[in-house]
Amino acid sequence: MKSVLFSITLFFCFCLQAVAEQVVIKGVVKNSKDSVLTFYHNGFDAITREMLLKRHETTIGSDGSFSIVLPVRRISEWIVELGSQTSIIHLSPQKDIIINLDFKGGELVMSASGPNSEYVNYDIFIRKEYYSKLSREYYRDLRKLGIKDYLQAKKEGVEKIKGLLETYKRNNDFDPEYYKWLITLYKYFPYERTLVEYVSDGVRDDPEVNEMLFSEGFNDDYAAMNIVAYNNLVEHYIHYKYNGGKFPLNIAKLIEFMDRSQLLSGKTEEVKFTKLMYNLHKSDDSTYQKALSLFNKNVNERYLIKMEADQRAEYIASGHILEKVVIDQSLSLADIFNKYKGKVIYIDFWASWCGPCRLEMPNAAQLKNRLKDKDIVFLYLGYKDSKVNWLTAQQEITIDGEHYLLTDEMVEEANKLFNIMGIPHYAIIDKQGDLVEKSAKQPRYVYNDLLELIGSTQ
Repeated sequence: MKSVLFSITLFFCFCLQAVAEQVVIKGVVKNSKDSVLTFYHNGFDAITREMLLKRHETTIGSDGSFSIVLPVRRISEWIVELGSQTSIIHLSPQKDIIINLDFKGGELVMSASGPNSEYVNYDIFIRKEYYSKLSREYYRDLRKLGIKDYLQAKKEGVEKIKGLLETYKRNNDFDPEYYKWLITLYKYFPYERTLVEYVSDGVRDDPEVNEMLFSEGFNDDYAAMNIVAYNNLVEHYIHYKYNGGKFPLNIAKLIEFMDRSQLLSGKTEEVKFTKLMYNLHKSDDSTYQKALSLFNKNVNERYLIKMEADQRAEYIASGHILEKVVIDQSLSLADIFNKYKGKVIYIDFWASWCGPCRLEMPNAAQLKNRLKDKDIVFLYLGYKDSKVNWLTAQQEITIDGEHYLLTDEMVEEANKLFNIMGIPHYAIIDKQGDLVEKSAKQPRYVYNDLLELIGSTQ
């Protein structure tokens, strides 16, 4: 009888969890000829840093109304896509929202009404009151700063945003959980952005630089379970302590180092072990089982244990063997570029082991969507990577585009041609096949440059 009751209780708990991880979005679309509205995550899962780009579509009714149920594990940023236009909202489990979308004048204008509207309207407020007032010169000058001044500028920017948050909170209903999430994000955001946007291979092992990046410490249980920026900093911290931040990285040995060193504690340690096991879920059984014993020794959170087990089980069930995939490595760089002559080529040098490369991929996906049906090719060149890891990373983060894995000779050729000092590295070739930018802007900043080269208007 006890076992039956336990089974019923367990089933009931899982049903409650499934309901808790759903959000209903309803609303009305005005002045749009499009019949489909799309929602998808903007970025990575906080715990696994897995890119979440699954697209969820709903049909817009003849009266402009729509309704969609979305899977939301924790507070996260989502993209709303209507035609060629996108906007950003934050979503939280069980916080249903009514949003209104107006395509008047060719620009997507969004607002929310009713309960939980702050998850939409606060971000609109911040973009209007802060980000829209930053000039191109501000961003240009920011890139010229030394790393200390760069970090300080980011911290000053966050302080202004926090002041605006308090103003908005005083004048509007605000969910305490959302407020906690934002304040925690703002605490680590300047350090993580400095790491992602500024820390190159040449300074990854610089003690002074890392002392600045690690100054907030790593004992925040809430951040570990909810904030991507925090866990990115943790990842760099452990990598730095392990071998000075050098690549390539042996994940199995890093797990052993984690177990010996005990540099982390609490949920931060458990989440880091979970992330490392995610990276190992496609390894051979002997490697996996050895790492799993250390994972089980250090992780007690049932939610994390289930996440890890589900990932391994899914891989075993899939039967994928990436080693059998054949890759054509016979082309030269010139041969690759000539294949796409007549189109603008945006080149992304990346690798599976490069955290900053992977972090920029959601922005690349958004950029590609904004430029779909244009004369442009997004070219991804695997840089100093192994075939299996390179292919696995493509599956993990769903990178759509043209892919080539560079040989050692092609890497040397690329280093000379594009002055590559570290990755991610971006470059642009115009329609005539001329190299116009040896070191181009990141996907989040390059839209206007590409639009001008394509010869289109917004």
